[in-house]
Amino acid sequence: DRHFTPKNEMMKKIFDGFLDQANSGVKDIAAALGVAASVFLPVRLVSHDLRLLGVLSRAEKEDWLILVDCDA
Repeated sequence: DRHFTPKNEMMKKIFDGFLDQANSGVKDIAAALGVAASVFLPVRLVSHDLRLLGVLSRAEKEDWLILVDCDA
């Protein structure tokens, strides 16, 4: 979350580089899902040599995970 210190690279990418950027597309994704961008939870998935960053939208009947960045 935003309160972790010191701010690491994942936080800079997901918050500063995506969620807090007006032109990042986060508003378009939220509109397509019919939710407010403020409900997105930041997510980091680690698999072998990949580090995937995304946002999670949770709902009663379905959850959506949208990947927004990949580091190999």
